[in-house]
Amino acid sequence: MLVPQPRVARYGAPGQIPEGWELVYGLDMTTGERLAAAGDADYLYTGSVVEVGRELIDGMPDLRMIQAEGVGFERIDLAAATARGIPVCNCAGTSAGAVAEHTVMLILAVQRFLPASQQAVFRGEFAPFKNRIVMEDMVELADCKVGLVGLGRIAAETARRLRPFGCPLYYWNRTPKPELAAELGAEHLPLDQLLSTCDVVSLHAAATAETRHLMNGRTLALMKPGAVLVNTARGALVDEDALAAALESGRLGGAGLDVMEREPLPLDSPLLRLSPEAARRLVLTPHLGGVTGSVFRRQVAMSWENLRRHAAGERPINIVNGL
Repeated sequence: MLVPQPRVARYGAPGQIPEGWELVYGLDMTTGERLAAAGDADYLYTGSVVEVGRELIDGMPDLRMIQAEGVGFERIDLAAATARGIPVCNCAGTSAGAVAEHTVMLILAVQRFLPASQQAVFRGEFAPFKNRIVMEDMVELADCKVGLVGLGRIAAETARRLRPFGCPLYYWNRTPKPELAAELGAEHLPLDQLLSTCDVVSLHAAATAETRHLMNGRTLALMKPGAVLVNTARGALVDEDALAAALESGRLGGAGLDVMEREPLPLDSPLLRLSPEAARRLVLTPHLGGVTGSVFRRQVAMSWENLRRHAAGERPINIVNGL
């Protein structure tokens, strides 16, 4: 069990843990300590931010399945697991609604200068700050074209939450999804055209070698002057040096990030060293999009159900390594 024991206890339900199963919690152990304590384990239940490397996988000869409690599985060595025929599963879909809500919140927080507004009130600058914003032509979401980069579960839920605002929706996906797009009222555009067309660009692509730094100096320069970039997907999608430069130049209207390339975000990050003018157009949250009680309850329930299925000889769901 490479997850916090208090979290499993808080969000689990009576009877979820199969009777007779022995649980060994090893989140705070080294790989060697984990192998010494539970090297003979049949199953590995891990959080999405924990490194599960080849040494650990190969050191567990009886390992039958790896269950990631969250949606992300980038820290699991899929090649090592696949080589041994070990299915790796995640909890896809459990956080889609929560992350979609967070996405919409970030868009509005950036467009309405939410953090800077609160700081101004606390500093006693209520009227001066308001007077400044009056002259900055603050936008309404209804007047914005919103582009979704990727059209998976979270992007679709984001689109459903954006539709009542009345903003035109566009999307780019490596493989177009015409039926889903028609349901959502979203129009497909090539990526470069989407970036140059939309007032808000929200990232929902998977993190792969091909998508690393998808938003870089070139692609950020394609965005409309004053446009907003939001990332609730994976930090690796954004070149943070290039983003900081785009914010400093004033060409980019703002950015809202819930994920960063390195987490926790290092204190020497260029995003934390912006000028005051650029910093007020940046909203950062510490990877909170999927951190709700309902999400954790769904993930814990799905994880145990999946482990039960496999132990009973049934095929688990959400296998991510193709077995």
